[in-house]
Formats: sequence, structure tokens, C-alpha cells
Amino acid sequence: MSVYESSVTNPKKQLEFYKQLSEQLQQENQQQKRCYMKSAKEMFEELGWKEYFKSSVMVTYEKKSRSGKSNKYIQFFFDKKEFYIGSEGSFSQPFTMKELQAINQQCKELGWLDG
Repeated sequence: MSVYESSVTNPKKQLEFYKQLSEQLQQENQQQKRCYMKSAKEMFEELGWKEYFKSSVMVTYEKKSRSGKSNKYIQFFFDKKEFYIGSEGSFSQPFTMKELQAINQQCKELGWLDG
């Protein structure tokens, strides 16, 4: 008789079986959550950035300012492995650590951080 078969006939064993199964599924769920890494695009979008332009040589993200006067831009040039951060008329805008994480994720996805 299997563990499952004996648990069907014994309520205590049945409860224990489902408790163990539930714990196992919760552990697997936690492992899957840890393994999932958001894409750079998803990270940027969560921070209020939109993919503004994309071609075979570059991608540009834009974040609109609240006043609408000076939008921020991040451009990634694939062949040069360079990125530029700026705004309309300026290239010295401050960025948050979460924005830097999104930039790092984009570089990872482009293979720029591989050896």
C-alpha cells in the first residue's frame, strides 16, 4: 500500500500527506519567484520609463518630467557598448539606484557584462 493509499483510509495520515504536499509546493513556488528576473524593459516601465525608440543599432527609453519641460532619456548603442543619459538640452541628470539597476539589467541582456 502506498503512502497516498494509506492516507486515504486514515484521516490523520491524509491530513499529514496534504500538509507535506502544501509545504513542498510553497517551497517550489518560493524558488521559482527567486529565479525570475525582470527584463530591463519591465524594470524601466515600473519606474515610469517608456521605450521611446528601438532599431537594430540602439534602444532609447524616455521618462517624461512632471512639468513636461525636460524629459530624461537613456540611449543604449549596441555596437559601441555605450549608453548615454541625458535630457533635452542637458546630459547631467541624476538617476536613482532603481534606475541604475534597470540600466545594469539592460547591459546584462546585451551581453556587455560578460567577461
